[in-house]
Amino acid sequence: MAFTCLGFIVLFFLSFSSSCILGLNHSMITILAIYAFGDSSIDAGNNKFFPHATAKFDFSPYEIDFLGGIPTGCTTNGKTVVDFIAESIGLPFPPPMLSLSKAQRKSTLTGVNYSSSASGIQDMQHKTTKIFVSVQA
Repeated sequence: MAFTCLGFIVLFFLSFSSSCILGLNHSMITILAIYAFGDSSIDAGNNKFFPHATAKFDFSPYEIDFLGGIPTGCTTNGKTVVDFIAESIGLPFPPPMLSLSKAQRKSTLTGVNYSSSASGIQDMQHKTTKIFVSVQA
């Protein structure tokens, strides 16, 4: 797992630094949307919408330094890495996928956060907090 994460970080760094090496003009690069997939490190509050979730973070002290101190279900004290990236490129923070209606999910143009703090790769993990593909569409 650590090797996979390290490999992703290196790939992420190389993809952004390659434009500097090639001498591309950054003003020509436009990022239109951010779609985030991950675990608690970037969860924007999807678990808040699971009725039987045991990993919920919609109470104090979570997010006391963010958006007026009102907990929204995010697992951090403030912005996630995804929020910082969105802010730096002028996009709104990607909302939790489960906070959107089906129509909103299909029409969003600036991205969605699919991350869940209870995510796992094995079928037996977190049976009550899976987000099936049929729900995501």
